[in-house]
Amino acid sequence: MISNSSLSVNKLAIVRPLHWVTMCCVFGCFSLLAGREPLLAKAKAKTKTNGNSAWQEPAWQEPNRLEWNWHHFHESRNNTRRLLIVQYTGWDDYYFKMTDKTEKPNREYAKRRHVDYVRLNGNAYGASYGSYNKIYALDTVKSSHDNYDAVLLLDSDCIIVDWEFDALDLLPEKNLLTAQMVRKKDPTYTFDINNGITLWNMRHPEFDFVLSKWKEIAMGDVSNNLPPSDQRGLHKVLRMYSDEDRRDRGVVNAIEGNAKTPGPFTYLAGTFVKHYINAAYVQESGIGTKFQPNEQRLKEITEMAHQVYQKSGREIVRTTHMPISPTRNNKNIPGNTSSVRLQTET
Repeated sequence: MISNSSLSVNKLAIVRPLHWVTMCCVFGCFSLLAGREPLLAKAKAKTKTNGNSAWQEPAWQEPNRLEWNWHHFHESRNNTRRLLIVQYTGWDDYYFKMTDKTEKPNREYAKRRHVDYVRLNGNAYGASYGSYNKIYALDTVKSSHDNYDAVLLLDSDCIIVDWEFDALDLLPEKNLLTAQMVRKKDPTYTFDINNGITLWNMRHPEFDFVLSKWKEIAMGDVSNNLPPSDQRGLHKVLRMYSDEDRRDRGVVNAIEGNAKTPGPFTYLAGTFVKHYINAAYVQESGIGTKFQPNEQRLKEITEMAHQVYQKSGREIVRTTHMPISPTRNNKNIPGNTSSVRLQTET
């Protein structure tokens, strides 16, 4: 016969091991959760508030590195508006390489005209590539380096070919922006412009509204995983104005030009800036038209860059881009001591 005391001892002998097993499982679960906590916190930390809209980056996406490369050539001149030339690219090999080619003649133009030049590398607003960098550049320059009267935005495939021409001659002070007219029969205040080359009046009363709405549309596209299109977003904003308002408020100065009578920004025929647009190198497939990296396009851009230098009797100056730390907290912005500033050539 087994006594009650013996039975109690035997129960304890069984329960204690089970108790320790349970405690180990619970402790192990807490350990796993604790190990995931930094990852969860990291994902939550990626929720940013920009203006009046909040957006969520994909939790798996690392913060993008943004890199500013400045060249200061500005000289103070009486009664002259101060111009900044901005180029931008993502980290994609094809467009990064293309910007390496086009930067050199564009930077040389800035030096000769005594205006500043900056190149922005990276992917702004959490986009997978640099489609919205031009919006980020305008926003950053306006908010943290507000001593420029005008900004000339140039896509990676743009080359300034006339170093004697003054870009500011294309931007009347009454207008917000100047760009190439897409359809030649449109009025000069049309919304339908090509935004691969745009010249912005930073002092215009409509600047803040247009930029904020353009930025809002871009961040909405990113958060909804829509195909990026900075030009589509800008067109949407410009269409918020009636034709009369765009005309009367001086929102758009669309300039004409075609292959027979080219204007300053007329794509490959541009007299001031040549624009090697994707559409000129389109590749056909069984499904339809696709825009893909094209080596012929890169070759022609390289040749034109050399021609521009040969015409001026100058050799191409090579630039080394220095990496900097991630800048999602906007520490590395124009005018901040932590931003990259390359030495200017003499």
